[in-house]
Amino acid sequence: MAKRNIKEAPISYPEGFPERMDPNTERKLGSPESLYAKNPAFKRGVADVERMASKRFADIVRKARQSTGRETLGSTSEIRTLFMQMYSTVREIMRLESPHKLFLKNLALRVAAEKTGIDKDWFQYELSLGQEETDFSVPNFKLKPDKRKERKNVPDFEKYGEQAFDPDFPTEEEEFQQHVQMRNIANAITQGEAKKGHYYFQEPSIKFEIDRKNPTLSELYGKLMAMLDISYFTMEDFIEMATQTGQGVAGSVNLEDADEEGEDGGMGDDDDAPDTKIVAQGVIFPILVHEIIKGIEEAPTREQFRNTEPGYSKEVYGQTDTFENEIMQIRIGPEVVEALRNALPNEAIENPKVNPWFKKLLYSKKPKEFLNLMSLVISDDSRDIEKAKVEMKEIAREAMVLQREYEEYKKENEIKPEDDDIQGFLDSLDFDLDD
Repeated sequence: MAKRNIKEAPISYPEGFPERMDPNTERKLGSPESLYAKNPAFKRGVADVERMASKRFADIVRKARQSTGRETLGSTSEIRTLFMQMYSTVREIMRLESPHKLFLKNLALRVAAEKTGIDKDWFQYELSLGQEETDFSVPNFKLKPDKRKERKNVPDFEKYGEQAFDPDFPTEEEEFQQHVQMRNIANAITQGEAKKGHYYFQEPSIKFEIDRKNPTLSELYGKLMAMLDISYFTMEDFIEMATQTGQGVAGSVNLEDADEEGEDGGMGDDDDAPDTKIVAQGVIFPILVHEIIKGIEEAPTREQFRNTEPGYSKEVYGQTDTFENEIMQIRIGPEVVEALRNALPNEAIENPKVNPWFKKLLYSKKPKEFLNLMSLVISDDSRDIEKAKVEMKEIAREAMVLQREYEEYKKENEIKPEDDDIQGFLDSLDFDLDD
């Protein structure tokens, strides 16, 4: 018998769920002024946000019940008590991980690369694991959007010529806001993809490797990550404090220019060398995996700004890449990714190596086209979803062609995985990993 939903306020909960979101979280999710309620990719506004948040909350409650061995987690106050007990779990995990840091960092990188479909040597890496190695004193995210002066309220005639005379053509400010909205959706996808990294340790082959070092770690990871997930919905006061002060940060990632000095100490003047370095840190293994994936998924989002003026991307990031926005992306992002996967053909999903090429093509779309497509993907209307599948199938087909060409290039040039530095080939496909 299908379970019916009980409506309390605008958020829905499955029957038999005593667990509830924090009332302040519910209000934020139900606000027409919230980050995604205003985004054109969410055609139904608040209704789409609440639908996705409700499903996400139910999913993480089930996972938390399983990880803690409890039939229910109880009231919000009981969940808070469970969460506070996790602080000692973090310390215990760091203690158990300490003798195996190099192994865990290498495993985190291998898992992240395999799951995102990249070749490891597309990037350089600087990875930090554990409290002694990590430094969040100067986090690389903004607490609030930058102040900015609005752009002209007329189209950019110099850039677009005669087509800018069309009365429906966006003004410079409208075009900028389209880029902002596209970036917010791209960030949700990036966060949603990275969120899966918190649980890859549960896959049998990965768990086996971790258990060989210490069989207690996987159990502790499960309890901690599940309670961390549920805290984003049940501890709004803690979340608000974090967004205002930056306290409680457990991981970060930044994309930087690659080092000119190679691993052998020589100057890296090889044209095929990586041009981007992923600097990722996490206090424990699942968080480090999450941050590496976030860095990898961040790289193709820069395709959005390929044809914009210098400094344009920085101005957009100044409006979008804030800690407060990241919290909403953690809440909504996994459901956006799920909707995206549901619109893709099976052959694209089953081959992770298609992913970077697909993302490159997806983020190459003009903002308005991208937002229109994502509105079909996110919709719960079956007619919209079918339209999305048609468009996604075409993008995936082109991505699979690019991926096959890449593999053929490697084979023809006898490129081995350990020295797969092929920025030259990526350049030939107009795929620039740099900003």
